[in-house]
Amino acid sequence: MNDSILNKKIIFTEDVFVWLKSTMPHLPTAYVASIPDISEYGQKEDLELYRQWFVMTAKAILSKMPDNGVTLFFQSDIKFQGQWVDKAFLCQLAAHELSTNDLQNNVQPISLMAHKIFCRYPPDTKHFGRPAYSHLLIFSRQKITSPPISSPDVFSSVGHKSWERGMGHYVCEFIWSFLTRVYPVQEVIQLFCGEGALLAYINHFTPELSLIGVEKSPKRSDKARRLYFNPKPQMGPQGRHHYFLLRE
Repeated sequence: MNDSILNKKIIFTEDVFVWLKSTMPHLPTAYVASIPDISEYGQKEDLELYRQWFVMTAKAILSKMPDNGVTLFFQSDIKFQGQWVDKAFLCQLAAHELSTNDLQNNVQPISLMAHKIFCRYPPDTKHFGRPAYSHLLIFSRQKITSPPISSPDVFSSVGHKSWERGMGHYVCEFIWSFLTRVYPVQEVIQLFCGEGALLAYINHFTPELSLIGVEKSPKRSDKARRLYFNPKPQMGPQGRHHYFLLRE
């Protein structure tokens, strides 16, 4: 296990399942996860096994959520062998299966608080390949009937990303706003954190917040330790702005 601390940001290079088994949050905590795609799953040609693994993974994450916590999934659907794989449905299936057991044990069930859509391409764009939008689903055991601020249900862009599978800065902005203004927490744990754009964003605006990232890939976890958010973006190749940069 290898730690790196920048303010209160800690990155673990470790398997997510091993890390989850060894920890139990006590603070008001937010779990954030983007469960890996089938291309990163061991059985790349078996869609049914992948669906089962996805639901099992989502349940493992949701089951760690404390009563005063919240869990967010940021997921992009895929088209695989002529089938549409709806990952938002799989996340809700995991929550439903856990909630059924909770009700039987007189435990407050998990509820879906919000479901946001972030466009990966401009609306009305025609293209082949992956669906043109991503889901952000928010689950909790507590209900907020009157949120202090409102927000769109559909966002026109994910924003700039540090890498192709990363979380765009508009997504990071919404999550940071939600976790500091709507559902304040003291700790954010991002599983499968990749290059850690969300942690870099939160660390820039609220460095006092405890941040933990877990990523199995040494290459990605090293970048997560060094990545930081630049509110005055630099102009990169092809005229693109870069909000996320790496420290040497």
